[in-house]
Amino acid sequence: MAIVIINVKKKKESEMSILLRILTNYLQLLVTAMSFNASYPSSLTEIFSPIGRLGSSSDTFLSFDCFIANYQITGPFPSNSIFKLFLTGVLPVLLLMIVSLLFALIYVVRPSLFPSLKRSVVIASISIMFLLHPKLASSSVSIFECVKIDTDMFRVRIDTNIECYSTEHLTWCVLLGVPILAIWIVGAPVAAFVLLYRHIHKGDDSLVKQYFMILYQGLKPACFYWEFVNTLRKVVILMVLAVLVTYTPFYRLIISIVVLVASSRLQIYLKPYKNEAHNEIELLAIISGSVTLFC
Repeated sequence: MAIVIINVKKKKESEMSILLRILTNYLQLLVTAMSFNASYPSSLTEIFSPIGRLGSSSDTFLSFDCFIANYQITGPFPSNSIFKLFLTGVLPVLLLMIVSLLFALIYVVRPSLFPSLKRSVVIASISIMFLLHPKLASSSVSIFECVKIDTDMFRVRIDTNIECYSTEHLTWCVLLGVPILAIWIVGAPVAAFVLLYRHIHKGDDSLVKQYFMILYQGLKPACFYWEFVNTLRKVVILMVLAVLVTYTPFYRLIISIVVLVASSRLQIYLKPYKNEAHNEIELLAIISGSVTLFC
């Protein structure tokens, strides 16, 4: 919530917002690392247990278990798990509606807090999407994950009543999995990148630049796209975690470490931040994540 409020209130680059963005990326990486089910040393597990609880809090925030726990979903959805995936797909729309309503009420009661209603809603929406993107990515690929139940039988992980690659499974992949991936995981970042690319060299009075400041502030103009690289890195690691779920954690960890090492080398080469201290902080965060996975 802090990163949302800071970006809404600030109209110029904010040191706090830049550091919060780097910290958020780091925490998301650690939460992903704790999801690999690897046998980490007990000392390391104890150190990062608060991070694990943070990830659980995020899951709880995006979970609809309490909402549908006492109901057996019928109709077009074969199970509660598939219905939960549907709700996850429409969650961004619901949140954007709630944010718009909230800021509209604040604007009516205390207009001095947020002089520009449209600006506040857009920036808050972009900030929320930035925070939710990794969780949406992990949820969207869950429909494609298969687990081995019997010797030669694979079932969908979120609903073991559905046989993998059956007509029913492929149908739900097309109806839910592909649209969520296309719209929220790929479409939203690509649309943001295109808009920012077209306006990044315009003056500071450009509305698009003001709206997307959370994504490029602190970066060199030539490296305005760096946050999209970070997003791609997070999505690739989540894909590895999901697609290779039937393999031992060792293989998933090795591939993820390779991704992080490549990301760190690119960070060293580009030095995307204008402030060298920010480059060093982010590099240390990536290295720390790599070491955590390696341990």
